[in-house]
Amino acid sequence: MAASTGHVMDLSDSARAFLRARARGDAGWTRRRLTSWMLKRGAPAFHEHIRWEETIAQIVTQERLTPGQGGLLEVGDLRFGSVGLFESQPEWLVERRAGGPYVLVGALANTRARLYLDAHGRLFERRGALWRCVAVSPFVYLERLVAREGERATPWWIEIPGRHGAALGMALSIPRSNAASDELAGTWADGRFCVLDGRADWPSAPATTVLVRAFEAVAELLDALSDLDLPVRISPSGHATSLELSAGEASEPSAEAMAEAPLPASSRQYAAPTDVCDGTVTLRGGALVQEVRDERGVVVERGSFSATGVTLARHMRASEALAARASPEARDYLDAGRYVRDPRRTCSAGALAEALARYAVPALPGALEFEGLLGGLACEPGGFGHRFGTLDMLLRYEENGISGKSTPSRRGGLVVHDAWPRVSWKGRQLVPVGDMVDTRLYVDEGGLVVGHVWEVDAVHPVAAGALTLLEGLAVRRSFLGLRLREVRIDADLGETLGVTLGLARCARASDPVRSFWQGEAIVIWARHGVAGEPAETRIAADRPELLVAAGRAALAAAPEARLRATHAAFEHLRDLDARVERASF
Repeated sequence: MAASTGHVMDLSDSARAFLRARARGDAGWTRRRLTSWMLKRGAPAFHEHIRWEETIAQIVTQERLTPGQGGLLEVGDLRFGSVGLFESQPEWLVERRAGGPYVLVGALANTRARLYLDAHGRLFERRGALWRCVAVSPFVYLERLVAREGERATPWWIEIPGRHGAALGMALSIPRSNAASDELAGTWADGRFCVLDGRADWPSAPATTVLVRAFEAVAELLDALSDLDLPVRISPSGHATSLELSAGEASEPSAEAMAEAPLPASSRQYAAPTDVCDGTVTLRGGALVQEVRDERGVVVERGSFSATGVTLARHMRASEALAARASPEARDYLDAGRYVRDPRRTCSAGALAEALARYAVPALPGALEFEGLLGGLACEPGGFGHRFGTLDMLLRYEENGISGKSTPSRRGGLVVHDAWPRVSWKGRQLVPVGDMVDTRLYVDEGGLVVGHVWEVDAVHPVAAGALTLLEGLAVRRSFLGLRLREVRIDADLGETLGVTLGLARCARASDPVRSFWQGEAIVIWARHGVAGEPAETRIAADRPELLVAAGRAALAAAPEARLRATHAAFEHLRDLDARVERASF
C-alpha cells in the first residue's frame, strides 16, 4: 500500500488537474515492490526515487486514473515507473558514469529517449549518445510539461536565439511559474503565452521558446520582440499541417489559410540558423507568414501559421553547384523522390569548417565538396528518407544523439574515437555526410564515400564522390524496379557483360568504386573491389532472354564463381549450370 500523502504537495494543483484529465496509471504500486525489484537487479534504491514514485502512485490512486499499458504513470508518449520498464533490456536499468550511478525512471516512446535519476533527485535524459540533465527533479520536469501542454496552444512554436525568457516575461507581464522553473531553465506562463528558457526537449539550450495560447495577442509579442530587437523563427509542431511542394518559387498562402481577423501588420527578422539563408516573419491579417530565402534571395519556403493550422509551400531548389553539374536524369530522380533543399540545414564551406572544429573533426575537402553539392537535401517526409550534408548530420546529433556505434560491433567495422562524429574505418579519418535510412554515409581524406550499415556494423565503399553518388542513385532507381529478377556474382564482370550484351557504360554514374551499364529492360551494376572490399556484379532484367544471356556470359567469364539468383530469376537460370543457386536479397 502507498504511504502517507505528505509528498503530494510537491506537485501543484494545476499539475494534478492536468494528470486527472490526461494521464493513465497503474494503481498497484508499493514501496516494497519497487525496492525489491531494484535490489534484485543490482540497482540502488535512492530515497528521491522512492519519494517520486510514491507521490505519483498516490495521485494515480486518489484521482482514480484510467489504467494504462503497464507504466506507473503515462502521459501521451511519456511513461514513468521503473518496475517492468524495458524488462528485455536489463542493461538499461542503471547508467554508470561520472557523477552516478543513475537509475532508469521513465521513457519517451516517440523519441526513444530514456529518463534517469541520480541520488540527489536530478533528472537526466539519454537520447542516443546524448546525456543531458533536463531538470533538477522529476517534479519540475512534470510541471514544465504541464506548463507546455496544460492549455491549448497553436500547432507551432516560436524560437528565439539566446536566453531571453526573463526579459520577455517582464516585457509581456507574464508571471514566472516557480513550480516549472529551476536552475536550468525558467518558465513564464499565462493565458496568452508560455515562455520557456531553452527548448522543450533541451532546457539548457541557448534558445528561448514561445508557445502562443491566444493568437489575438501575437501583435503584443511581436512588439515586445521588436523592442528587444530579437529575431524569430517559427516551426510547426506537426499537427494540423499541410505541405505543398512547388516547381517554382514557393507560392503565396491561399486565402483559406489566413483567417480574416483584422490584426495590424507587423514584421520581424527571421532568425536564420545558417549563413546561406535569411527571411522575414510578418503578421498578415489572421496569420503569421514566414518567408525563408536561400543564398540567392529566392523564397524556398513560405509558411502561413494561424491559430489552428499551418500551411507550408516549399520549393526544391538545388544548389548552384549541383544545378550546373547534375544530369537531367539526376534532377528527375530528385523530383520523383520529392527532395527539398533546406538552406537552414546547410552552410558555406567556411561555416562548416568552424562547425566541425567544435567537434575536433577536420574539414576534409571531400566533405566540403559534398556539402556544396548535396548539403541540405532531404527526401520527404523528413527524418525517414535520404538526407544529405554534414551540417544536417551535426544538427541531428544535437537533436537525436547519433552514437555511430553498432551493438555488437565487429572487426573491420566503424571505429568511434571517444564520441561521434570522431570516427574512422581501416585507419581512414571519416566525416559524416548523410543518412540513407539504414546506412550512414561518410567521406574519407581522398573523397571516397563509404556507407556504414549500423545494424550489422558493415562498412563498404559507395561512390568516389557526391556527384556520382547522386547519379548512381538515379540509375539504381531503374535497377530497384527490376529486383524481383536479380542475379549476383562475386566477381567484377560489368565490362565483360556490357560488351557481350552491347550495353554502353553509364559514364555519369560510374567511377573507380562502381560502374553501371543500362539498356532497355536491363541494368548491370559492378562494384570494383575498392579499399580491400570484395568485388561483385549485380544484374537485373525484366525480360527472361536478357537474364539468360547475362547469366550465361557471367558463368563463362568466371568459371570458379557461383551465381545467386532471386526466385523469379532462378526459374529461368536453373538449367544453365550447377553453379546457379536460389537466394534471397
